[in-house]
Amino acid sequence: MHLTQAVNVFLREHPNLSIHLELSDKLLDLVAERIDLAVRITNHPDPNLVARKLAPCRSLIAATPEYFARFGTPKHPEDLRHHRYLTHANINRKEWFFYQENQELVLELTSQLTTNETTVLLNSVLSHSGVAMLPKYLIEDYLQNGQLQAVLTDWQLPEFAIYLLYPSRHKLPLAVRALVDFLAGYFADRDW
Repeated sequence: MHLTQAVNVFLREHPNLSIHLELSDKLLDLVAERIDLAVRITNHPDPNLVARKLAPCRSLIAATPEYFARFGTPKHPEDLRHHRYLTHANINRKEWFFYQENQELVLELTSQLTTNETTVLLNSVLSHSGVAMLPKYLIEDYLQNGQLQAVLTDWQLPEFAIYLLYPSRHKLPLAVRALVDFLAGYFADRDW
């Protein structure tokens, strides 16, 4: 969502360039696949690649107000045991970690729905199907307009970062360098 907006702004500023944007949740070999630039959400970027941090990636526990009206609003992470979990296949699939002061709480999960696509997870939550841990960047508009409600915000969740990754600083084409610099500036003040 945000990357698409940024890429389109970049293309308006550079009308002679073209971008092939491929979306995948697989860790592709950038060199073998001849990919100039990747955007990944991780805490451990590939040490064989150049990594430039774009923004933090924080998550929130959220569901619709209708869902919480039906199943109750959790006041403590343990209350989530009585809810329908919807999870991402690659992140927090079987366990949710919560932190508060010096305390760590781990909930083991049995998910009713698991998907490898975050927007599918979001759409399932929006259809009142359950509660999910979703990235703040994806749900901030839904929170503001009241379609979603965040809970347990006094607990910290695992935090990741959004990185630009590319094979080499020295062999980076000028167009890719321009995109890297543009994206770094575009996302510089984001606090997700």
